[in-house]
Amino acid sequence: MNGPADTAGPDRSGSATTRDLVYHFHKMFDGSFPEVPSTLGPSSYMLLSSIALQPTNSGKPPVILDLGCGSGRLLQILVELGSPQENLHGVDFVPEQIARAKQRLGDTAVKLICAQSQNLPFGSGSIDRIVIHMGLATMLPLERTLNEINRVLPPGGKLAIIVDGRARPDTIDQMYAKIIYQAVAEEQPDLILHATGDKRVCDPVSLCELTARHTDLILENDVKPFELLLRMASWEYLSFLEGEYLWELLSHSGRDRVRTAVLKLFDAHKNKPATIPLAMQLMVFEKRADHATAD
Repeated sequence: MNGPADTAGPDRSGSATTRDLVYHFHKMFDGSFPEVPSTLGPSSYMLLSSIALQPTNSGKPPVILDLGCGSGRLLQILVELGSPQENLHGVDFVPEQIARAKQRLGDTAVKLICAQSQNLPFGSGSIDRIVIHMGLATMLPLERTLNEINRVLPPGGKLAIIVDGRARPDTIDQMYAKIIYQAVAEEQPDLILHATGDKRVCDPVSLCELTARHTDLILENDVKPFELLLRMASWEYLSFLEGEYLWELLSHSGRDRVRTAVLKLFDAHKNKPATIPLAMQLMVFEKRADHATAD
C-alpha cells in the first residue's frame, strides 16, 4: 500500500519495530503478492523476472538472488522460465517463509537460506542479478543492506527492485492509505513515522543519492512507474488489506473503524468488483567498475 508522500529518512530507533512487524506478519501469512496485470503488461513478478534472466556480459545464464523471497513465488516463476535451478538463490529472514518456499519449490536445486539482508551468505562478486519485490524499505538499516548488495554483485551486476509509487488522487488505494495512516497515527503516534520502513526507497532521487554514497550502483534507465490493476469486490479487498502488517498496530475497534471506512469507498460500485490501481515503481541499478564509492 502507498504511504504518505514523505521522503525523509526514518527514525532509526524504529528499525527494530519495523522488522518485528514484518517478521510477525510473515510468520502467519504467505507473503506472495497478487499476480495481476499491470499497466506495463505482465505482472510485477514477470517484470522482475525479465530483468533477472538477462544474460551476463560473458553470455552465461546469470546467478540470481531473490532477496526477501517470501514463499518463493518469484523463484518458482524463474524455474518455469528455464533459469538453471542451481543458479537460483532465495534469502528471507523469516524461517516460516523459507519453509513455505521449500514446500512450494519441492525437489529442485534452488538454494534457500534464512539470513539477514545486512549479512548475506555469499562471496564478493558471486551474484549477477538481485531482485527485490516490495521489501527493500523494510531491510533496515538500509545503508548496510545496500553495502551488502554492492559487495556480492560483480561489475555489470544488476539490482532490480519494485517499490511503492505515488497513487493517483481519489483512487481507492490512495484513499485507503489516508484511512489506515490516520488510524495508526491516532492509536500509535510514536510508531507511524517508521512503521513502513525507510521512505527514501520510494523516492528515486533520494534512493539514487543513497546508492551513490554507499555503493557503486547507478540507475540504469529511467524509473518506470506503473500500476497493478486489482479487480476486487469490497470483501475481497478487505481480506487483502487485513494481511498488511500495519493492521497489527491497530486495536480491534481501530480495525473495525477502518473496515467501515473502506466499505464506504465501494458504495458507488454497489457490491460489484471495482478496479483498484496499486501504484508501483520499477528501478534497475547496475554496478559500474569505474564509479568511485563514497565513504
